[in-house]
Amino acid sequence: MNSKKSLSKKAFAAVAALTLSATSLVQPGLFSSKENTVKAATHDNYAKLLQQSLFLYDANMCGKKVDDASLLTWRGNCHTSDEVDGGFHDAGDHVMFGLPQGFTASTLGWSYYEFKDAYDATGNTAHFKTISDYFNSFFKASTQLSGDTVSKFLYQKGDGDADHAYWGPPENQSGSRKMYWTSSGASDIAAEYAASLALSYLNFGNAEDLKYAEALYNFSTQHNQVATDGPNGFYKSSGCRDEQAWAAGWLYLATKNEKYKNDCASKQTQYLGWVHGWDNVDLGAASVYAHITGDWSKVNGWIGSKTGSNDYFFLDKWGSARLNASMQFTALVATKNSNADYGAWCQNQMDYLLGKNPANTCFVVGYASNSASKPHHRACSGTSNAEDNSPSKYVLVGALVGGPSDAGGTYQDSRADYICNEVAVDYNAGLVGAAAGLYSIYKTGTVESTIAGAKSNGIGGAVVNPPATTVTTAPPQGNTTTSKTTTKAPSNTSAPSQSGDGYTLKVNKTYTYSDMGENDRMIGFAYEDFGLSASSKEKISKVEVKISANKNIGKWQGAFGTSTTVSPDYWTMSDEMSQTISGNSGTITWNVDADTADIIQYGYGGEIKFGVWWIDCDQFTIESVTLHTSGGSSSVVTTAKPVTTTKAPQTTNPPSSSSDGYTLKVNKSYTYSDLGEDERMIGFAYEDFGLKASSKEKISKVEVKISASGKIGKWEGAFGTSTTVSPDYWTMSKDMSQTISGNSGTITWNVDADTADIIQYGYGGEIKFGVWWIDCDQFTIDSVTLYTTGGTAVTTTKTTTTTKVTTTSKVTTTQKPSTSAVAGDINEDGVVSATDLASMMQSMVGKKNFTTQSKKNADLNNDGKVSIVDLIKLKNLILG
Repeated sequence: MNSKKSLSKKAFAAVAALTLSATSLVQPGLFSSKENTVKAATHDNYAKLLQQSLFLYDANMCGKKVDDASLLTWRGNCHTSDEVDGGFHDAGDHVMFGLPQGFTASTLGWSYYEFKDAYDATGNTAHFKTISDYFNSFFKASTQLSGDTVSKFLYQKGDGDADHAYWGPPENQSGSRKMYWTSSGASDIAAEYAASLALSYLNFGNAEDLKYAEALYNFSTQHNQVATDGPNGFYKSSGCRDEQAWAAGWLYLATKNEKYKNDCASKQTQYLGWVHGWDNVDLGAASVYAHITGDWSKVNGWIGSKTGSNDYFFLDKWGSARLNASMQFTALVATKNSNADYGAWCQNQMDYLLGKNPANTCFVVGYASNSASKPHHRACSGTSNAEDNSPSKYVLVGALVGGPSDAGGTYQDSRADYICNEVAVDYNAGLVGAAAGLYSIYKTGTVESTIAGAKSNGIGGAVVNPPATTVTTAPPQGNTTTSKTTTKAPSNTSAPSQSGDGYTLKVNKTYTYSDMGENDRMIGFAYEDFGLSASSKEKISKVEVKISANKNIGKWQGAFGTSTTVSPDYWTMSDEMSQTISGNSGTITWNVDADTADIIQYGYGGEIKFGVWWIDCDQFTIESVTLHTSGGSSSVVTTAKPVTTTKAPQTTNPPSSSSDGYTLKVNKSYTYSDLGEDERMIGFAYEDFGLKASSKEKISKVEVKISASGKIGKWEGAFGTSTTVSPDYWTMSKDMSQTISGNSGTITWNVDADTADIIQYGYGGEIKFGVWWIDCDQFTIDSVTLYTTGGTAVTTTKTTTTTKVTTTSKVTTTQKPSTSAVAGDINEDGVVSATDLASMMQSMVGKKNFTTQSKKNADLNNDGKVSIVDLIKLKNLILG
């Protein structure tokens, strides 16, 4: 699954430097999990709206896996004695009504199908997939198959009247709940489930989803009876032909079977008269049929007749905001796929929902300072009954309340007023789709770095406007920072010809994918457990992971990676990979390209990493991991438990002297809301501080003095440094947060010893100050001070212009040797510096040729050849 992309920290540049010269690299754009910025605005923050609107589903999850799957801290496992586990509560109550459930899941799937670009660009794909999988896993668990035929299926959990008599959190609702099964009816619900599963197959390729979709559709058309026992009084259906047309259209797009196309056509209504909603999906069915035929005239005829006015689009007092949002979503789909353009109309309507209305209320909870705050929702209320209008205990982030009860905008923020303040899974389906569509068209907004009451902000980590040359990615929210370059696709090496050319680690550990936490999606195995050591001269040419399951494994998507001995908290990753295993067992293979093989270093905390973004089967066992090497001899080592990532670096004590650093006076003002993506990481060249690559000092602390006209408040960001080896790749500290209570103060980075070792001065290197967000909008960086071991204070003045002034009172002079036969002097200039490291790397990958003397100078371990060991020795020599 794509939860792999949550953090963008450009790691130690060994990989990039070995494969590309510094001059050939293009400066990549910056992305952090703390910011997905395109353009921030008051009422068009569609990135934030899409992000937040998904959280209603975290609040309404049900079953034994809520603790693991929901991103909200205040939701936990509930209704654990239900005969079929999972699914979502319908609204502020806890019943699981099948018709709105199926409508919601299929509509959400449609939104991703249409506007995948918006989900990817804002980093919301991983969160969406978790929600989609949770819905569709429940639909499959609710369906009993006999071969390819549905023998019966569960269409509702819980009795509506009994459930509504309870007001309290779902975690405390005890007792058994009535299960509603059918073997000959509920055709409306079966068709909705089929549509959702077909869309899940179209979106993510799970063949099992398609199997169940076809079976449920066949069941629906065989019986043609709507459900009555259970839904009556709550969600009584007016028929099932519209749901069948809806499902048949998506099944045709999934299979290209003409039967489904014909069914979709024959079951269309002649006239459209309502928005895409839980009891009437005629507009949705007409839209999917327009996808098939390319003719959008019927859809546009009805939408066009309803969008001529900028007045609030009002159809009914029950959930008027829900109907409005759904209309926006379908209009945006038509805008994308036809020559119609309803974008401006949708923006105007969304402005109304977000607060530009007579009630001066944003109808999306938690979105704005004037948001509705008392939704009719048991889990978040913290109250003992619906009549208690005290503040909600928890913020029901992203939930769309019912909204105005008339076309004039009448609304009251009262929990007891369920007409205006009911929330439901189907209410948010249209809102999610509208937010995705608006972002896809206008690309405005900024995702939130934190969500109230949440474990995570839900961002899966896709890069906004990713650069063509480089993308950085990592497994979600882990302690390990990842760098992945996509500048060069790996070229597969030949498979080893002998069976005794590798090292095999027997694992025999079973993993449940749906239970895997974010950190667990990247599984590490220490090199030392394979019997490999840093002194080994072998290179890994191929990695094989043997896996098995009790069913068809299907599609795996993920990546391989490796930490390095230089800094085990930073590591490289291969391009994302996808492989399919058609049976119950097989091998996932990574053929390591030669350049990557050069920088894999064994032992001392290094790991081989196996990433699982998603896998079709839910349970799988890693039987063994084999590293094939050049010149290796087969050895088998058994371990009971894979090694996890290493601990976070520890900070050093601050310097004791005030004369041990270099200060750059900046005096430049920044407006946070105007900062573009790249400008959120502000760089200051080492040479402006008077530092040179030949210096043996190490930075122990960085201080940035900032000021503002008002209270600065909270800053969150990071520090980083580019390297002299390859200034376009750089290391970054972990995300940091500091608060300045007044108008001025200092933001401090205490540099851990390992990071200090790899900071290299001069030649384009920079110290970087990242601002993910800051409470004040305008601030001034007054100065930046680098504290070093053994330095003397130097002050350099720098104005707001781009002219660099390098006046310094400290000069470091290196005496040039009289002979070129100097160990480490690769460019034969008589001096050992970072330029020699760059030259050595370029020569090792064939971009330059060693001379006879430079090759001798490069052979630092005197073994008669130049290898990665010599490269490491040279780096250590330069760093002192």
